[in-house]
Amino acid sequence: MQSVFIFDIDDTMYDQQSAFGKAIHSLDIPNDKILDISHLYQLMKEYGDETFSLGFDKTKLKQMHIDFISHFLV
Repeated sequence: MQSVFIFDIDDTMYDQQSAFGKAIHSLDIPNDKILDISHLYQLMKEYGDETFSLGFDKTKLKQMHIDFISHFLV
C-alpha cells in the first residue's frame, strides 16, 4: 500500500470561510454581539492582500514557507 501526503499550500482544497467562522466563534465573544462572518472574512482577505502587496519582503518568502510547513509537521 502506498501512502500519499497532500499539502494544500494555497488553501484551495477546503472552505476557508467556514474554518474562519469556526475560529471566530471559538473566541467566546459575548452573545449580544451579532457577527457577520461573511463580511469579517472578506475584510480579513482584503486586509491580508493589501498587507502582502504593500510590505512583503520577497527575500524572506522561502524561510516563511519553511517555517509554515515545519510548524504543521511537528
